[in-house]
Amino acid sequence: MLDETTLVLGAGGPWGVAWMTGILLGLEESDIAVRYARAMIGSSAGAILGARIGASIAIQTLFDQQTSLGEQNRQAGRFRDLAPSRPEDAAPPAASNLTSFQSIQSRTWDVEDERIRALCDLAAGARTVSWTNFDAVARPAAFRSATWPATALKITAVDIDTRMLVTFDASSGVDHSLAIVASCAIPGIFPPVPINGHRYIDGGSWGSGDNAHLALGAPSVLVISPLAAQRAQRAGGSVILERDLRDLRASGARVHLISADPASLATRGTGAPNPTLMVAAAKAGREQGHAEAAALKNILV
Repeated sequence: MLDETTLVLGAGGPWGVAWMTGILLGLEESDIAVRYARAMIGSSAGAILGARIGASIAIQTLFDQQTSLGEQNRQAGRFRDLAPSRPEDAAPPAASNLTSFQSIQSRTWDVEDERIRALCDLAAGARTVSWTNFDAVARPAAFRSATWPATALKITAVDIDTRMLVTFDASSGVDHSLAIVASCAIPGIFPPVPINGHRYIDGGSWGSGDNAHLALGAPSVLVISPLAAQRAQRAGGSVILERDLRDLRASGARVHLISADPASLATRGTGAPNPTLMVAAAKAGREQGHAEAAALKNILV
């Protein structure tokens, strides 16, 4: 029953937003309206989508946006606007920072805390676009809002000074749109987001990137994880997600995980968002959502 279900939406960048939107439409077309979930937990891409669901935007409308090549080109243009300015003969810092970020995420870490420390250090020392410019592009005036959705929504971020996971919700006293930006601030690529004297980065940096452990206590949990199938590439990530799901089930929760299938992963690409691939990801997610519906109904009833 969806009124007992907590929806966990994981990290995955713009591709993850597109794919998860398709998943949600495929489920809805199969009579599983996930927008009626009791609560939501969003990390990075999941924070964006959770906010859109919480704003009562129809899933079909969100899907239409994701499958519009014009809209995807516009979003890609905004992403390019966030590249820091530099002399023509200088090495592009965003590219070198991305390499550092990917190296941290892919190498084997004996201690998870050391991976988090490395990400926080990267975020603190990287030359990126200024916070003022980042904020202006990421939160244009028309999208700034302090109002949180009626559905309980937790948005994750990592405090780079304490190196701890934090959550923002309606009781935090933090602007809703600012919390979303904090959850999406990829370390080394975008500047840390200042909130009440602290600096925050991407909530998807923590653990498996899904933060399913935050759903502990819920009777029913649906985890939609764009990158769960690729966690082997992120040392320890698959182990952390498996542990979180095991702990949820041990607590008595009914748990279902949806991760990207091979057809969906084939649309992912590398580097900056590719508008054509974003459209393909949404469509692949929709087809996978249809396929997942039967198993999910057995969990929710």
